[in-house]
Amino acid sequence: MSCPPPAASLLAGFFSFYAKFDFAGSVVSLREGRPLPVVDFLGKSREDDENPSKSGRQHPKLGSMTLLDPFELSHNVAGNLNERSHLNFQRECQEAEKYCRSLQYQHKSAKGKSWGLVRLFTPNGDVSHAKAEQLSISIPFKSTPLPEATRSELHTAGDDFRRPWFQKVLSAVEQVFKSVLQCQLTGSSDAGEESAEDPATSTNSSMNDSFDGVPPQEAVVVGAKRSLSSGSDTSASPQGKRARLMKRGKPDPPPWVCTQEYAVWAGRRKVKRELLKGGGEGGGEGSCAELESRVTARIREKEAQLKEPLEFRVQPQMVGGTESTKAVLRLQPGGDKTGAFHDFYHFLEVFLPKMVDTLLEKEKTSN
Repeated sequence: MSCPPPAASLLAGFFSFYAKFDFAGSVVSLREGRPLPVVDFLGKSREDDENPSKSGRQHPKLGSMTLLDPFELSHNVAGNLNERSHLNFQRECQEAEKYCRSLQYQHKSAKGKSWGLVRLFTPNGDVSHAKAEQLSISIPFKSTPLPEATRSELHTAGDDFRRPWFQKVLSAVEQVFKSVLQCQLTGSSDAGEESAEDPATSTNSSMNDSFDGVPPQEAVVVGAKRSLSSGSDTSASPQGKRARLMKRGKPDPPPWVCTQEYAVWAGRRKVKRELLKGGGEGGGEGSCAELESRVTARIREKEAQLKEPLEFRVQPQMVGGTESTKAVLRLQPGGDKTGAFHDFYHFLEVFLPKMVDTLLEKEKTSN
């Protein structure tokens, strides 16, 4: 690389940095010019909420993005941004990085089309459709709904806070599939760390055998970071990637295979209204685990089974550090001739993250 590097490289690096920046796990200090671990603020913000007069110094309200005002450190200047705005910002940074590395950015168009910096400010409506078929569901890290005991646990864990948080998310996801949606789960019945190592190889091989219609190449794409931990040849991977995986220490947990025999995603609001007429409480989607379980049970009682049960694999993966902290669930159908799986997937995109937040917050009453 030339010194100084070309302007195109610098701008692409700028967008790359913020496209992968872990906003969920960091508090950006504009005064100090560096990110601070979010766990340093978990215990403090709770103390300020409970004893505002006792604490002489207020701490910022944590959100999807937390940027400290350099003149008023208790003010989060990005406090009004919601999760969708945060995701849109990082998605735009990803697209801008790709564009800054392309020839369209570096060379003037012979056809008179916009190029260079002008294209960066041009609205782009159809950018993210290519990633829609990856069938993944993200559950971002949020400190707000976590109970006090969990916040204290993560604060004690320090830089390793992602692992205990991820284990709690896995337990909640498993509860949603098994108890709330009444899916049949095989594979990883225990989401603990100890079960994430030994059964990984045997579980992966059995999972791949049960999905005969999916080519091996596609299976690798869905669980791309599983290949090294399941006995594959490490010589096929770049040296840098091998080093990152070895440094991470533990592989991703083994996948689940889920089977659903009923269209539990269809007509839930109508069934919920019928149940609420007889008493009880509940709000929108994912507001009450007990109510949602009753909705599923009522659908299974009234509706006929699907002609072909839906069978799909769920590969959990923890992301963070060099990206925004989140749990990613990659879904891979074992066969979907009727197209019902995509309806179920779009339902899970909204329902699953909300229900996981509900179950994590529910620990307040159980602790």
